[in-house]
Amino acid sequence: MPLSALRRPDPAPPPPPVDIDTLAFLRMHWARSRCLARSDLFTCSTQALCTLACPVEARAIALLRALASADGLGGLHLYQLGTAELSFDERWLLAALTAGASGDTDSLTFLLNSRLKAPARRQVGALIMALSRGLQRPSEK
Repeated sequence: MPLSALRRPDPAPPPPPVDIDTLAFLRMHWARSRCLARSDLFTCSTQALCTLACPVEARAIALLRALASADGLGGLHLYQLGTAELSFDERWLLAALTAGASGDTDSLTFLLNSRLKAPARRQVGALIMALSRGLQRPSEK
């Protein structure tokens, strides 16, 4: 069989579109949260989840601080505001927020299980769900 008759592999699928507004929001609050005092995962989650009127900014900071302090993650790497590239952690966060906003609990569970140790999954999952609900536009709710 000549080489020209062989089937060529399909090209890789294009990456999913990135929500630039959400990415900028996360990067801005990541820079802000790095200036705050360190706190543990439980403190971060209780501050953001115990009050119903918690602003979206506080939920974002709580989530980012919780991820930064979570065991097994090895730190959180977000680029500075205005950078065109996306880090692996930024793609993971956007995928988790998309799964949370769409109610896709199976995908969210997979994402949490793939990156976090068991004790941190529940709080981080609750923070992701709370933030994704807060980031939804009024027409999407």
